[in-house]
Amino acid sequence: MYRATLLSLLILISCYSPSEERANEKFNDLANYYSNVLNLSLPKNGIIIILQNQRCSSCRLSTFLRLSQLLKSNILPKTFLLSKNDSTLINIISTIPNKVVLFDTENIRKDYGLDYATDLVFLLKESKLKNWFELSNANLDNLKSIE
Repeated sequence: MYRATLLSLLILISCYSPSEERANEKFNDLANYYSNVLNLSLPKNGIIIILQNQRCSSCRLSTFLRLSQLLKSNILPKTFLLSKNDSTLINIISTIPNKVVLFDTENIRKDYGLDYATDLVFLLKESKLKNWFELSNANLDNLKSIE
């Protein structure tokens, strides 16, 4: 009996996927924010970049410039959510085709689990969250996976 219970527990643990659960949670957070705050639906296909309330330091700027180069050749619609009107970031974003810039100057995204210490990137495909990650040079390879 003890072995059967232990075996059942091990099977349940092996089926549990925290990354999938976390992705579902982030997708719901993003969908609720879009619906309740922006009065919009999430795009069926697209890239959403949430730029947090940080100063544009040189390392952050370098990462964002690299991201912008990747986004220029991507045909998917892109949405940038900024917490303030940062002229440096706006100038870079203006060179990216097929984009929309939205502002959350009151930091309402924190009420929806979207306020992080770093910038976030969400990749949507066929109305599902294909991937999401914190923006860093190491994570930029994740953007290449969206077609």
